[in-house]
Amino acid sequence: MSTRFWSLLVGCVVAVFLIGCEPDVDPATGPVLTTEELAAAQDNYQSFEDADALAEFLDYDETAEPMISAHRGGPASGFPENALPTMQRSLQFAPMLLEFDLRLTEDSTIIVLHDETLDRTTTGEGPINEHTFAETRELLLRDDETREVLPIQMPTLDEVLTWARGRAVITIDVKPDVPFDLVVDAVRRTGTEGESIIIVYNQDDLETVHELAPDLNISASVTSEEELEALEESDVDLSRIIAFTGVGNVQPELIEQINDLGIRAMLGTFGDIDERAVEEGPEVFHELLDQGVDVIATDEVEVAAEALETYEPVAP
Repeated sequence: MSTRFWSLLVGCVVAVFLIGCEPDVDPATGPVLTTEELAAAQDNYQSFEDADALAEFLDYDETAEPMISAHRGGPASGFPENALPTMQRSLQFAPMLLEFDLRLTEDSTIIVLHDETLDRTTTGEGPINEHTFAETRELLLRDDETREVLPIQMPTLDEVLTWARGRAVITIDVKPDVPFDLVVDAVRRTGTEGESIIIVYNQDDLETVHELAPDLNISASVTSEEELEALEESDVDLSRIIAFTGVGNVQPELIEQINDLGIRAMLGTFGDIDERAVEEGPEVFHELLDQGVDVIATDEVEVAAEALETYEPVAP
């Protein structure tokens, strides 16, 4: 055989060895997990045939296991918020929901980005709606804490949906400038009804999404008895709902009322509670579970995963 053949073979073997030992880097997708990390993530993949199967999985009953929602994908050092590598990394710790945010470019491409502007999280500047999709492809994301530029791009909604199919349940935070019908169209186009939960924050948006897609699952804001009453009085199928009860403030009585309707209650812990959990350990999350929280929406997915693994429910 030729010298060139043996050179190519050796090169391939070395490449495989390196991928298995150290994270690789690709300009489009960022850090790739090691073989061991990827295997751990694959063990936690969740797949549902359609929106009906997902709704059944999300329903609350007394045997329902607590869950984690990775806020903005679960950012960590070297893994920025709202990025595909970050979502993949989060899955290595536990099965979980993956939350991310949507914005619209000047030419109406739906981009995964939290802020109205590019300044905080990317190498760009100014409002996202004053930039074309092609221009966003020239930008890279920054580390959330150090602001170091990382070799990771902002994904589009379609890219996240395509990646999530067969891997993870996603919760889609639709910012005010993004039309719900475009989001529903993307879910239909990618066939991810069994992976997608659409987030709404008020009754009007809840009814809009329900009218557009009555089969899809929805995360609805239920931070008070008044909002719960409005939800009950709506025409929305309650079996398609997961209730977001706010950030930081646990309301055990409200959670009990939500559970009585067969709905799981989610609490946002990003901020003070997450900081306490990092300092004091998973017991901080255990206290929330003892108070009835069904889903912990957190930036600190690794601590939350440890909390779920070590949690022992209080005997009735």
